Amino acid sequence: MTVALCTRCGAKKFGAFSSCEECRFTPTSSEERAKSVLLSDHHHTHAELDHLRDAIKAGKTIGFNPDSLSEYASTLELLESDPEALQCRHCGEDLDSLDETVCENCKKIARLGS
Repeated sequence: MTVALCTRCGAKKFGAFSSCEECRFTPTSSEERAKSVLLSDHHHTHAELDHLRDAIKAGKTIGFNPDSLSEYASTLELLESDPEALQCRHCGEDLDSLDETVCENCKKIARLGS
């Protein structure tokens, strides 16, 4: 299960999109959800998350890479509007990313980019 940090108070939580048990904040916008993913063990080691947690708790602003933040927010918006966005158009196999162009299952062109 994904370990993430609350973007508001820095508390550790399980699941990037889950509510924080300490401050009750729930990321709802695509940007808030993207920040939650970027503050997870998908992008940082547990030691790095501990450092980031301490910084958030100390009131420091976390600098997010604007390109990564924009990419994740756009992807989340697309997935919310089209749940099949990460499936091959030909065989229905799940793709690894929005810009995967050749499906590993059927070897056909699956997507032409996001």
